[in-house]
Amino acid sequence: TLNALCARVLTRTLAENDGPPQYDVDAWLDAYVTFMTTPGSHNDTYAESYHRHFFANYDSGVPPRECATNGRVQDHNFVTIGALVST
Repeated sequence: TLNALCARVLTRTLAENDGPPQYDVDAWLDAYVTFMTTPGSHNDTYAESYHRHFFANYDSGVPPRECATNGRVQDHNFVTIGALVST
């Protein structure tokens, strides 16, 4: 369910524009980080490797735009959220 909730967060960021839906990577990353770090926003006990690696990087001070990689290997888990392409 965590990935579905993240899809909802992404959909909300798309709908926030006054005009037609438009992807804004910074708005998405801000909403994603806020959602994932707000206590009570979800009750999932499992997060896919994308989430775990993203926040390990984020916690180390890596800028959000660069957190979707582990620095060595970039596979589908690092650029997607369980098949939700967000970059």
